[in-house]
Amino acid sequence: MVPDSVIESPGIQFNMEEQDLNNDGQIDIIVSSVELGVGKIVRALLTGSIRIDLGFYQMRNGRYPLKPNVVRNIKATFSLSTGDVFFPSVLMADVSGDGLADLLVQDGNDGLLIYPGIASERLFSKDAIEVNAPMPTQPERIQVADLNADGKQDLIVRLEVKGEPFQVLVLMAR
Repeated sequence: MVPDSVIESPGIQFNMEEQDLNNDGQIDIIVSSVELGVGKIVRALLTGSIRIDLGFYQMRNGRYPLKPNVVRNIKATFSLSTGDVFFPSVLMADVSGDGLADLLVQDGNDGLLIYPGIASERLFSKDAIEVNAPMPTQPERIQVADLNADGKQDLIVRLEVKGEPFQVLVLMAR
């Protein structure tokens, strides 16, 4: 049997999502991967961070390209002394209401970068809109939902801060 499409992603793949990012009725694939090598491991140990590649593969005419249409990098950090690991939240959600998925990337403990979706092979704008708001320490604590039925995805952020009451922060798309 011969496959209809083959996707190549270098390194170690650890997450794959399927979503129609550009509202064309075809399911696109997002692959998270990390490239390893002696130099990269030494660099990670020295800096306490590792680069994660997000490869975006757009389906065209029922087939996926061999290589990703777009690759975006995010950074995960860790501490060997405490064992703490920070993996930023990464979401694809239509927060603008234009029918195109926007890329949302957590920026530390108090920021979110929103890369608006665009109708091209690049999928997302190169320039981000910065939103200052408290962010959770775990990626699964951010959810998207259209809370007010306006066609825009809103964010629900669950926050746990030591010594403070549990909080739910709602960020309404405008």
